[in-house]
Amino acid sequence: MKSIRQLTVILLSLLILTPSTVMAQEDKSLELTSSVLREVKVQDQKGETKTELVPVEKAMPGEELIVQVSYTNMGAEPAENIVIVNPVPDQMVYVAGSAAGNSARATFSIDGGATYDVPEKLLIKDEQGKEKQAPPERYTHIRFSRSQILKPGQTDTVTFRAVLK
Repeated sequence: MKSIRQLTVILLSLLILTPSTVMAQEDKSLELTSSVLREVKVQDQKGETKTELVPVEKAMPGEELIVQVSYTNMGAEPAENIVIVNPVPDQMVYVAGSAAGNSARATFSIDGGATYDVPEKLLIKDEQGKEKQAPPERYTHIRFSRSQILKPGQTDTVTFRAVLK
């Protein structure tokens, strides 16, 4: 029986307007490609309007963009327990409820990636010292934990939306 590798990947840098490729820190067999995309409406040959994702070359403050990380198992063995940690770029604010990925659960950090939890459990103190739920503007990192095995050669993606400050 083949052994299954555990991979934890930290996407250390994300260029806001330029796609980048990052290899896994611990295992060079997982390849990551990050892209910043926007939705555009296009008409097909039948005159029907549909939405497509296109790479961002320039963006304006206030524009909502999609950060997408594609990851591929380049190794010969299946990989499990893949964790992708993506900083929310300083120039962007996470859009609540937008983190998504097949077989991936998203948790969030408000302390620079030291701890992670679901939004309901991310608490800060208000001016009166009472605890309240942290708003998405306070999110510093998103952690995607994949629950299924990624077979050799298989690719999947995780995404989140953010507004450019």
